[in-house]
Amino acid sequence: MIRKARSGQQLVAGLAVALLGLVPQFAQAQLNEQEIREIGTEAYLYFYPLVHGDLARRQATNVDTVDKPGFFPANTFQHAACFQDVPLKDGERPNLDALPSSAWLNVSREPIIVSVPQSADRYYFLSFFNHWSEIFLSLGSRTLGGRPGHFALVPAGWKGALPKDVERIDSPSMHVRVAAYTQAKGEKDCAAANAVQAGYRITPLSLWNKQPPKPGKFKPDPAIDMTTPVADQIAAMPVADYFRVALDTIKFKALNLTDSTMLMRMKKIGIDPTVRFDFQKLDAGVRVALLEVPSIATRQIQWQRNVPVQAGRGWVMPAVTQGVYGNAYLKRAGATAGDNAATPFVEAIYLTASLDTEGLALKGDKKYTMRFKKGELPPASAYWSLTMHDETGKVISNSINRTNINAETPLKLETDGSAIVHIQSFSPGAAWEGNWLPAPKGAFALVLRIFGPQPEALEGVWTPPSVERVKSGFSFSD
Repeated sequence: MIRKARSGQQLVAGLAVALLGLVPQFAQAQLNEQEIREIGTEAYLYFYPLVHGDLARRQATNVDTVDKPGFFPANTFQHAACFQDVPLKDGERPNLDALPSSAWLNVSREPIIVSVPQSADRYYFLSFFNHWSEIFLSLGSRTLGGRPGHFALVPAGWKGALPKDVERIDSPSMHVRVAAYTQAKGEKDCAAANAVQAGYRITPLSLWNKQPPKPGKFKPDPAIDMTTPVADQIAAMPVADYFRVALDTIKFKALNLTDSTMLMRMKKIGIDPTVRFDFQKLDAGVRVALLEVPSIATRQIQWQRNVPVQAGRGWVMPAVTQGVYGNAYLKRAGATAGDNAATPFVEAIYLTASLDTEGLALKGDKKYTMRFKKGELPPASAYWSLTMHDETGKVISNSINRTNINAETPLKLETDGSAIVHIQSFSPGAAWEGNWLPAPKGAFALVLRIFGPQPEALEGVWTPPSVERVKSGFSFSD
């Protein structure tokens, strides 16, 4: 197995060199300082997923057991048992509809088999990311229709035989990140979701249908920073170290065929993936200009992370290309820097509203409504929910213990068949409490999640109704 894995690495390296060989060779061109900074910034953004992914994998898997959230051995799933087990960054809004699972697969030595269970009644999906932070495979309810299956991620150049009941997937990467989500309809449903999570299994081919051996003594790498977030580690890297790490990492990574233009531009300033990188051998003017690149690129990444996509009627959402970026290197770097694996648009759509129809912030001292016309509730083949979050991203306690309105909420209908959701901090009255989504006293935001979105949602034909302020009646500020 090890001999074949080495040949696989050599094949990937050979493909990379072949593509790089198509790029004309340049001496360091006569460029002005601004042009050097522009090319250097483009190169920084281009390499960002490689550097981030390599550091993230090493940090996460530098343990011998499933540890605190985000730390687990390679080829091992870590599951969130319920919503309180999911760590959140400042301002991040919790997902109260699905439990996450994570894994890093090491496909460098032999095929790794990922198994999924039968799950006809519970929506789930597993996304597989290559070294460019792009999704190359999705397994789950949408793709498998609820059937169980075994799928072998096979390294490049591997020519062995697989068991008859195992499907082959040629892996574009030696290390693959897996991000899974399993539907859970509130805390009381977590145990049932855990039973599905338990069916996600990772098995090296050499251990298929065999008793796993006792693990050997694990020695963590003391050189790996286990506490500093990866994005912060990168931001603190001197530019010479950043490009050295990037060019060392790319040697055994498959390149996209459309990257040749980027490779040509990099060579104009002396950054050549086919040559061992030495910052001191770059022209003096190039070295000086590149010193400013990390701060420029970091600002661009932060800007990209905060750019919403308007979905209409005051709602915003992530880009529909999330998880597949092509040559949109800034967009790819922005998604990678968030440390969160992108959710494929075809699996789930997350929309957010924090403004009313007049462009004013949503606040709990006002009354609002959302009117879903007859037959126009969120088009989901699996499940949908409308969740309330306060200005810090947290869900709030309230008198009726309700944090969302969802596909199973028995909404009371108007005579025309429409459904009105009442959004306010006080009861709309006993007759309409079934349609009430309690709000906090201060500012808040709404998140609409659609799992298994149907074509009208994917194509933008359907958009959520506006959040309308009720201008008559009781208000704390009126």
